[in-house]
Amino acid sequence: MSHEGRAGRENRRTRSPAQLDALLRQRLWEAAPWLPQGGPPPKDPDSVLQALRQTLHREARTLAELRHLDTSLHATLDDWNADHPGQEIHKPAAMTTISAVAPTWSPERLFRLRGTAPFLTAFEARMAAETPEPRDLPGLLLASAVFDSACLSAHDLAGFARWLAAPDRQICSAPGLPAWIDIRHRPERHARPLRTVSGYDDRGPYALRRLFLDARTLDLLRQIGDGGTVSRHAPRQPKQLIERILHTLDPKRRLPRQSARDFLRGAEALLEIRENGPDHAMTQLAARRIETWGATSDSWEAIFRPLQATTARADIPSLEAEPAGRQRSERPIVELVEFFRLHQVFRTTGTDTADLTTSATKLTRGELLARIRGLQIGADWPDCLRLLADWYLSMLSEGQLRVSTIQRYHATVAAALCAAMGDQPAAGLSPEDFEELYTVTIETDVRSDRERANLRKRLQALHRFGMEAPQWDFPPIDDDIFGGPGEVVHVRAQILSFAQICAARRLIRSGFDLRPEVAQAADAAFLFTLRCGTRLGETVKALLAHFEDPQVLPNLPPVEPTLFIRPSIFGNNKSRNAYRQIRPFRFFTTEEATDFAAWIARRRLMPREGPLFGVQQPDGSVRPFSKMALGALFAEALAATGCPSGISSHSLRRAGLSWTFLALHEQRNDTAIQPRSTPDFLDRLTGWTVADRGRIADEIAPATNRRDIWHALARHAGHADAVTTFSTYVTVADLALYQSCARHALNGEQIRRCLAALPRHHRQVDAPLEQPVAPGHIRTDGDITAQTILNALELIDKGYAVETAANAVWLNHDHLRTRLPAARAWAGLSTTKGRLRLQPSERAGKLAPDPLPAPKRAMAIDMADKLIELAQEDPDQTRAWILMTLMQASQTNTGTKVRSPNEFRFWLRTALVLRPAGDWFTEMVIPHDAHVTEIWKGIRPKGMQASIRNIPIGLEPYVRIRLGRPGTSAGGKRLPARSWAGCTRFACHLAAICLNIGPDQT
Repeated sequence: MSHEGRAGRENRRTRSPAQLDALLRQRLWEAAPWLPQGGPPPKDPDSVLQALRQTLHREARTLAELRHLDTSLHATLDDWNADHPGQEIHKPAAMTTISAVAPTWSPERLFRLRGTAPFLTAFEARMAAETPEPRDLPGLLLASAVFDSACLSAHDLAGFARWLAAPDRQICSAPGLPAWIDIRHRPERHARPLRTVSGYDDRGPYALRRLFLDARTLDLLRQIGDGGTVSRHAPRQPKQLIERILHTLDPKRRLPRQSARDFLRGAEALLEIRENGPDHAMTQLAARRIETWGATSDSWEAIFRPLQATTARADIPSLEAEPAGRQRSERPIVELVEFFRLHQVFRTTGTDTADLTTSATKLTRGELLARIRGLQIGADWPDCLRLLADWYLSMLSEGQLRVSTIQRYHATVAAALCAAMGDQPAAGLSPEDFEELYTVTIETDVRSDRERANLRKRLQALHRFGMEAPQWDFPPIDDDIFGGPGEVVHVRAQILSFAQICAARRLIRSGFDLRPEVAQAADAAFLFTLRCGTRLGETVKALLAHFEDPQVLPNLPPVEPTLFIRPSIFGNNKSRNAYRQIRPFRFFTTEEATDFAAWIARRRLMPREGPLFGVQQPDGSVRPFSKMALGALFAEALAATGCPSGISSHSLRRAGLSWTFLALHEQRNDTAIQPRSTPDFLDRLTGWTVADRGRIADEIAPATNRRDIWHALARHAGHADAVTTFSTYVTVADLALYQSCARHALNGEQIRRCLAALPRHHRQVDAPLEQPVAPGHIRTDGDITAQTILNALELIDKGYAVETAANAVWLNHDHLRTRLPAARAWAGLSTTKGRLRLQPSERAGKLAPDPLPAPKRAMAIDMADKLIELAQEDPDQTRAWILMTLMQASQTNTGTKVRSPNEFRFWLRTALVLRPAGDWFTEMVIPHDAHVTEIWKGIRPKGMQASIRNIPIGLEPYVRIRLGRPGTSAGGKRLPARSWAGCTRFACHLAAICLNIGPDQT
């Protein structure tokens, strides 16, 4: 590696200014020739400049190049604007974000800190003095919420005041946790509209802040008492609340030239500089400048309730029901026949099967292009469909958008536009006609608010394309018609417990009547998605080739297996940030690692080509799981454990990342939060021990990277920054805020005394977190087949431990161990010349029989199963037959030799059960001077093929019996190469191990 550093390597990659100017000129002449020419602009110059900006962004190698191109582009545009007064064009946004140190301790922040510090001092003095007056309790309680419980958002403080004035307010508690209240922000009159919805209840949507109460805040609530001294008409606006706090603490002091927000910003700074205080990220979360939402009340309290005992799929609540207040998505009805032809081209080929797998592969850019062009859309098609097809072809040709993105665009806009426009021609429409068409399209769409907002964006992009495309030449229209209420983001803020996960895994492994191989693969995918926090699409598209196994890297230090998240034939990555690598065994408990290792071992028995998680088909190939079918199975299993409505497979990713966040926070703040930590709760919630959580923290953000721990969490999740992780996936940040910010340690006795004084408002959650029940074993029919033992032996030969090999094939450990001595004895059996009898020299020490091609292998395994069945009826006959066959076998001997008619009859008794007579052939070997007596006649059964061979030496005739290749007949001299005698040797070798028969039992 170069020692010049990151800056030096970037400088070497940066091209000269002259080269960059030439690149810019070339791209300007290609995309916007009117700029260097000084000519008139197009109808929509903003979209042209936006596309040019994206092109330059892709071609720049370094940030320095981006800055130079950005500056040059703006200079070119300034020159054009100077030559065209009255037609000025707005500059596009900068292509780069200039790196700078975050202004954490700017002069403004220090000013706010100094303004708030006297009030904190006054508050501490008041709380250290005698019992406060009842009239001062509300103000002190608000101050305690800010200074002690880190309620640093003006919005949350107003919500706390509303909660305080509500007659039905509740304080909740659970063993091992501090008391908490749920602050629900709702889209009420005179309140700030909701930008994010994190849950639903009987009153509609809400966004939840779960405020865990500091001991002093709780004590002030106790002093207020059940009767309450807070008037329902008390101030609730943030400014009024801050003024109430200031008046209570020091009636004569005011914030000089500062607003209520400045007071809260000063409280943030004071919290950060406190000894053992939180870091900047935690204060940002407390102030909600980084948004995060608490888990919904029903999902949070569900982790404390006893689990349901549902085991039948018919008893599981319907997953079709939407939560209260949610709108179901319904597609507009289109009556154009041609629409369905266009819609069909976006469907992926392949079908889903009963084993949850699919034969579909991802739709490629070239294939979609060919499909649309193959429709031969002409003038006889409605204009709305011709416009859409041209738009799709344009986006596909430019190559800037993924096929999956274009599929989403089609799903958003196609049906709605065609339902509104019908077969109306687009040519000659005036701007007013287009505005009316788009207004009708938007207003008649009955889908959710989020989908309607997406529809407005896509219609705007479609019209811009129509303006630029010469074959359409749409007129400019007022973009305000595409405006509307701000898009409301819906976040399913839910949490799961380890007990619920174990119960769901138990259903998948043994409660849904899945075939064992399907159950094991689905359980491994479930476990991987949860613990590694991956998207379900990333799980089902992962290839075995993407999973690096240290067992195939000889002569190298041991390295844990690593999965590289990358595109495959089954799907693409969602974004550039999704490219990452995960070492899954770092995130598993000991028991989970055992189960996952068993699946990996079993997957190694299948062909290397194909997905990491899937089911082997009769033809030997491995099919991936259908994302929809597997997701539905996961959702059913979770719903059966008592999870609230709205649960989905994506809840696994959300729970996994929330648990990982708690593990990182515990290790990141191990000294600061110790007095307020809840290790027992984390053990029960996540299933990870303290040692497990430490290992996970070191994996994601090792000691050298602890400063950027939340960026490391975002990278682990495949996000561009931690804001997305916190706002969408982490639902337990409020607990971490308590652990980091609360000023007073958790005192169980004090909490119980305070809550006992509030019987009308206190609600005890039913019980502590339920002890998880082990997921149990994969349900099988109980029969131990030859295939099972063979697979276990092959895994041991690959280097897997006996326990892992047994788990992979659902075999009892002791059952496998008792057969290993016989397997080793047969593996070491040699001829009188010292050569291995049953194994070639390159397989010395291998326990499994010498491999055969697929057709022979299948026949041999079938014969071994029949030998095992025969041993139940006549063990002595079967043992003798197996020993007779194996003790004569060698790498060059292709049959069994019998020297007497009785031996022939004995051998036939078993051989004819294994294969029909027509599959065997006999070869009578007659020495030159030998005499064939009548006693050999009449023994060979009808249909058995026969031949005779004379040899020059020997004393007595004998018969060699071989298994012939199915469908062939003997003719004259039978060549050994045409024999399938290896099947007999393989079957006897395998059956001997299964029956625990050793060479010493002859």
